[in-house]
Amino acid sequence: MFQSKSRGVKIQSRSAHYFAKLTIIKSNTMKFSIAALTLLTNTAKARLFFRHDNTNEKQEVDVQRNTQTTACYDGKNIRFTVADGDCSEDEFLEGLQAALDSKNNCDNDASTELDLLTDGGTEAALANITALCETFLDSIDQVDIYESLTGDLKNERALEEYFDGGTTINEERQYTDDEGTETWVAADDYSKVNTFYNNYAQDSVVNYPSDMKNFAECEIRAAYCCWAADRQANDNNGNCEEPYDDACVDADPGDNTDVCYVDMANAPTSARVAGGYAIFNDDVEGDIHCHGFAWGNDETSASAVYKGNNLFYVSLYDHFYQRGYVRNVP
Repeated sequence: MFQSKSRGVKIQSRSAHYFAKLTIIKSNTMKFSIAALTLLTNTAKARLFFRHDNTNEKQEVDVQRNTQTTACYDGKNIRFTVADGDCSEDEFLEGLQAALDSKNNCDNDASTELDLLTDGGTEAALANITALCETFLDSIDQVDIYESLTGDLKNERALEEYFDGGTTINEERQYTDDEGTETWVAADDYSKVNTFYNNYAQDSVVNYPSDMKNFAECEIRAAYCCWAADRQANDNNGNCEEPYDDACVDADPGDNTDVCYVDMANAPTSARVAGGYAIFNDDVEGDIHCHGFAWGNDETSASAVYKGNNLFYVSLYDHFYQRGYVRNVP
């Protein structure tokens, strides 16, 4: 499934000046992007007294120095990576704490260390990190899922019909016509799904179609896709085989789910009836394959930001394009 991004964070401190660089590092899914944060703290003005060797006269000299000298990383670089997490203050502090835990002769926790490095500017530093994360998320390119399709399918209405179990994606299967030409070859007809995965889905935010009836007002923050047929041979998934006209007429996906009950009134468009229900006793539903995903409460978390990417990957790329799984549960 789609992987969340990793982030590298670098802190450079020089005396009373604190510089932080929040770096978004490319992992399996994200472009390399850098957002620089500079926090210049107010350098403390200290009073230094000294005596000349040949006089008892005491002279006062104003100097600029950092009055806090107990930061473990004062004047040093800190580098750490937070993997599979969110771009947030908490993740930043977690990474800093891990770096401190691995350092000898250092008893500071992350909050104390950051406070010392910034001369008490922790609140401002964390606020800037939050602002950086928000700016980064807003800067990522966005794309709609239906851009992965072509022709009559390249629109929101056709995409909704696909999620309801319709369109040629669900209704057709490969066969050999009278002239010996292979027709409805999924890997060829829908090759743009693969192109979209390689060129967009791993580097951009795929918009989640929350205005579609299938996904609107989702309070439980989870989506679940189920398939009842297999239309593609030679992919080590399902039991569709060649020749298609003989061994893939009513092929099944890999079975990982038992369907017990379906209330048609909950999804009248997908069920094609306004109401009623179906009960499946003793596995009479046949082989069914389902796969779901969920996201968190925080809309800036990776799971929430990239839920559209997960929807594309689960529904169109992994299960349809790679495995050939189609058709909805009746």
